[in-house]
Amino acid sequence: MAELFSTSRINIIEHINNIYEYEIWKVKLWERKNIKMIEIKLINDVADEIYKMIDEEFNKFAEKNNVKCNYTPFTFVAKEDNEIIGIITGHSYYKEVHIADLIVLEECRGKKIGSQLVRAVEEYYKGKKYKNINLTTYEFQAPKFYEKCGFEVEFIRKDRENPKLSKYFMVKYI
Repeated sequence: MAELFSTSRINIIEHINNIYEYEIWKVKLWERKNIKMIEIKLINDVADEIYKMIDEEFNKFAEKNNVKCNYTPFTFVAKEDNEIIGIITGHSYYKEVHIADLIVLEECRGKKIGSQLVRAVEEYYKGKKYKNINLTTYEFQAPKFYEKCGFEVEFIRKDRENPKLSKYFMVKYI
């Protein structure tokens, strides 16, 4: 079987246009005897242009398949005295909402801030075309918290080596 690509890993740290790049892989692609070189970069900060590309490409592919995508990222923040004490991020697309991250400062936990952030997402999307909110969390993180917020466990991918890293796939129908 012919080799499709080869990689060489270059560990660098460089600052280009306010985006930190930690690792770069050089990839050679063989395409009908023409060799092309592309760079694949891991970036730390995601610029607006990246979100724009994601939105455009998700939508183009969905349209080709007669599906409306409408990929839209969201971020809600909780502030106290103008200081951010909690944040919830994610995106909506197709007929669902996905929560990616929920973070509350350690010293502010136990004050229902996380619950209020989840509720803000629910209220924002309730009554719109979305059918459910989904998320993933690990055993050591917050499955019990999300169950208290009304989420159901769809399934658990067990980690045989470290049960704390068993991954919970959860959903709440709205």
